[in-house]
Amino acid sequence: MKENYIVEPPEALCAACGTPFQSNETSFLLCDESPLCPGCVSKVRLLYPLVGTKSGVDPLRNQTLATYQEAAKRAYGYREELRKAHDNHSAVFVVDKVQIGRAGLLKKPIVHAFGHVLYGTFFALDTVLIQRKKENKPVQLRACPRDCPENTLVTDLHAEYLQHDGDFVANEGYEAIFLFEGKGLHIQPGTMIVKD
Repeated sequence: MKENYIVEPPEALCAACGTPFQSNETSFLLCDESPLCPGCVSKVRLLYPLVGTKSGVDPLRNQTLATYQEAAKRAYGYREELRKAHDNHSAVFVVDKVQIGRAGLLKKPIVHAFGHVLYGTFFALDTVLIQRKKENKPVQLRACPRDCPENTLVTDLHAEYLQHDGDFVANEGYEAIFLFEGKGLHIQPGTMIVKD
């Protein structure tokens, strides 16, 4: 999806908000070649999520500046509707697939939860709730190995990720991989992981 991004010269402006691009800042191009700054892209990513886009085409790329502006007006209201539908949690992650790393005698299992952020933002070390029918289990979100292929378990790299997870961010409309440590988490496809 990198073909939708270009580096703007410093005198260029975001077509939506008019903010000048910083030197070497990357912009997103709509189908009418209107450049958007990263902040404006994030405002509507909720409506144009990068979830299941196996074709490699970003759904936002098919929009014009006019349709972007309409979407930007709708995005806040839609986000609030989602919040109300999900008990006003500040962020919700939906699990699509789970892999569990083997545990050792003194090593806790690592659970890889593949999925997408429905709305909101998650950071490494956030305390989140794994929603279940009878109870919600609070756990600490450890990390997200961004470049981990979906069919690979990062067994040898757990220690590295768990030590360097302070810069992890998962934003609404994007797929992510969450790592959790511990037994009895009972995460499965369809599980909601929420943050207050």
